[in-house]
Amino acid sequence: MKNLLFFLFILLLVVNNLYAQNDYIFFCSFGKNDKPSDICNLAANSFSDNPQAVDVVRKILRVLVLPQSFVILPCSKIEFACAFTPKGEALIRYILYNNEFMNDIVKNTSSWSNYFILAHEIGHHLCGHTLSSTTSLEKRREREIEADQFAGSIMYKLGATLKQSQQAVSKVASDGSDEFSSHPNLNKRLSAVKIGYDLAKNSNIPTYSTTSPSVEEIYNDGLISYENKEYTDALNNFDKVINLRSDYSIAYNFRGVIKEKLEDYNGAIEDFTKAIEISPEFSSAYVNRGVLINYREDNSGSIEDFTKAIEIDPQNSLAYINRGNIKHDNKNYDGAIEDYTIAIEIDSNFSSAYYNRGISKHESYDYRGAIEDFTRAIEIDSNFMSAFFNRGISKQDLKDYDGAIKDFTKVIVLNLNDADAYYNRGISKHFRKDYYGSIEDFTKVIEIDYIISGDAYYFRGLSHEELNNFTEACFDFKKSCDLSFEKGCEEYQNCK
Repeated sequence: MKNLLFFLFILLLVVNNLYAQNDYIFFCSFGKNDKPSDICNLAANSFSDNPQAVDVVRKILRVLVLPQSFVILPCSKIEFACAFTPKGEALIRYILYNNEFMNDIVKNTSSWSNYFILAHEIGHHLCGHTLSSTTSLEKRREREIEADQFAGSIMYKLGATLKQSQQAVSKVASDGSDEFSSHPNLNKRLSAVKIGYDLAKNSNIPTYSTTSPSVEEIYNDGLISYENKEYTDALNNFDKVINLRSDYSIAYNFRGVIKEKLEDYNGAIEDFTKAIEISPEFSSAYVNRGVLINYREDNSGSIEDFTKAIEIDPQNSLAYINRGNIKHDNKNYDGAIEDYTIAIEIDSNFSSAYYNRGISKHESYDYRGAIEDFTRAIEIDSNFMSAFFNRGISKQDLKDYDGAIKDFTKVIVLNLNDADAYYNRGISKHFRKDYYGSIEDFTKVIEIDYIISGDAYYFRGLSHEELNNFTEACFDFKKSCDLSFEKGCEEYQNCK
C-alpha cells in the first residue's frame, strides 16, 4: 500500500481551433488590436467559467424585453468583447468576452464603458449585421454607427448619463479621416451615441417580446446548469438545442461531456462521433471521444483519436497529455514523458501535465525528476493534494523521511480522513524511528479504512516490537493475519 500513484485523464471542455482565420461570416471587436485570428481558440473553458456574463448581457436585453439570441463564451485573447458569427454551425452567433473585462462589470456597477462595449456588440447581432459579411469599408463604418446608436439608446435606459455613455468611444476612437478605416472617426461615433441616447430619451422606443426562448438562450441556460452541477437540467437544455439545430457540432460535443458526467458513456461517444461527422476538423471532439473510448479499455482506439486531434491542432495540449496517459498505461514511460513534455511546452502552467510526467518519472525510478515535477505542479496549484502525496512517495523512496512526512502532513491538512496519507506518514515515521508517532498514524488508518487495515496492523505491530511491546505487537500481527495480510501471518508465527 505504499504507492498510490495515478494519473489524470482529462475530458476536454474547450473548443480548440474549430474555426480557421477566415472561416467566419462576421467579426467585430471593440478592442483596438483584436483580429479574427484571435478567436482561433474560442475559450479557456467553453462551459462558461463566468456565469455572471450571461446575467450582465440579459440585463442589457431586459430593457428591450428581448430574448438572448447568441451564445456567450470567455476568450482571453481579445481585449474587451467581440461579436462573431462562424461559417456553418447553423449560423449560431457568439459574443466573446475577456474575463477580466467581465469581472470589472460585475464588481463595478458604475463601469459604464464596459456596459457600452457589450451593448455595442449586442447591437451588431440585433441589427442583423452578424448574418452577412461585407468587405466594403464604407458599409462596415455604417454598421459601427448603427451599433453605436443602439448602444447609446441602451445606455439611457440603463440610467447612464450621455457623458458616461460616450466614455468608451472616447477611449478607442481617433480624430481625422476614416476613409481607409473599418471604424468611423471620433466625432462621428460620439454623434452616433448621442443620436441613440436622445432617441431613447425623447421617444417611446417600441419593445418586443416572445414566448419562445431562442436556441442561444437555451444553450446558455444549459451552460449555467452545467456550472451549477445540475447535469440533468443541462442535458435537457442541450437536447432542446439539438432538436432545433441538428447540425450544431459544438452542442453535440457539450452534450457528450454532460452525458459523461451522468455516466452515459455510450451516449457520450455517440455525441462526440456526431460532432466529428458534422465538423471533421473538430479537434476537441476527438480528444473527448478518445477519453471515453479508453473507459472501454480500447487503448489503440484512444491513441488514434488523440493522434488525430494532434494532427488537426498541434497546439492541443490535452490531446498530448491524454495520449501520454495511454502510453503510461502501456508502460511506455519514455513515450509518455515525451508527450507530457510537449504539453508543458504548449502550456507552461499546465499543472496536470507536470503531475502526470512526475508519475511516469517515478515509475522510471527517476525520483528526483519526479519530485521536481510534483513541486512545479504544487507551485501552480498550492492545494494539489495528489501532487503532495506522490511527492511524499518519491521522497520516501529517496529515504528523505522528514520531507515525506511534511508532504503527507499537508495531505492530511487538506483531507483529515485520508487513510493513505496517514499510512505512508506512519511508514516514514517508523523508518526514522519515531515509533510512537507511527503507532498513532497506523491507529488512525485502522479507524478510518478497513481495506488497508491489515497492512496497518502489521506495521503498527513492527513499531510496537521496536518498543519491546511484544504483547501489543503479537495482537497486531494476529489481527493482520486475520485480515489475510501474509506478512502479518509470518510475524505471528514467531509469537507462538
